[in-house]
Amino acid sequence: MGGNAPANGREIAEKGDAMMKRIALIVTCLVAVLAGQASAAEITIPLRFENAGELHKLLTGELPEWRASAYEPTPGLPAGVEEIEVWAAENAIHATGTEAGIGALRELIAALDVPRAQIEVATIWLDLDDPSVLGQALAVDEPEAHIAPPQIAVFPRMTAEEAAALVAAGTVLNEPRIALMDGMPGQIRFEMDTDDDGADDVGTGLGCVARVLPDDLLSLQMDLWTYDRRAEADEPETSLRVLLRLAEGETVALARVGEDGAILNPVHLVTARIVRDRPVQATD
Repeated sequence: MGGNAPANGREIAEKGDAMMKRIALIVTCLVAVLAGQASAAEITIPLRFENAGELHKLLTGELPEWRASAYEPTPGLPAGVEEIEVWAAENAIHATGTEAGIGALRELIAALDVPRAQIEVATIWLDLDDPSVLGQALAVDEPEAHIAPPQIAVFPRMTAEEAAALVAAGTVLNEPRIALMDGMPGQIRFEMDTDDDGADDVGTGLGCVARVLPDDLLSLQMDLWTYDRRAEADEPETSLRVLLRLAEGETVALARVGEDGAILNPVHLVTARIVRDRPVQATD
């Protein structure tokens, strides 16, 4: 029996070593699992000013480019963010990912979820008795040569006196105004029922995206559209776009242009200003 003792001792030692290695492996795995759990995180971020659905589309690249341009630079999801979803009832973004990714997302959303400047765009829609008072936008000497006239004429930097004189030279059809958030789209519509059938036969409108530029200048992307569903109409629909850069309170006139360069009714006077005296309203 005494001769077997060293062998048994070695066997016990080897089994002990194997057991210790197994325990060390198990501990290593547990540490890795716990570390992974510690780095994983989820968060619900309520928004005060932005719309959660729109912000979700912006972060996931689903927002159309013309809308995403309101956010500069256009952001994307930070690395480490695995999934984000909209919690509409709370106007919130719910996200899962690593702690680092969630932290970066929180900082990004804080930078985006801020009050926007508000811009008021006031318009006067005129039916001029003689549109030629604005001049000929284009003289087309050879209409058969298919020279494309400008589709929209812009008469900028009108003084208050010039705008008043233009209003006096015609009939005011409408005086709508709209308040827009910086970089967000809005639309002004004017429709008429010409034959009392309850349908809007003739309509025109202005789509607008306004942005505040340095030195209190304003950038206005204006979309001037019309439709005429009457049988005798020459042009059922038109849609024209112009980009304006103007100072606060400056008035510009917009008008469609006929093939002969003549100004067509209605003429639109547009004036914009930054609204500075409004209280900031948070989204519940």
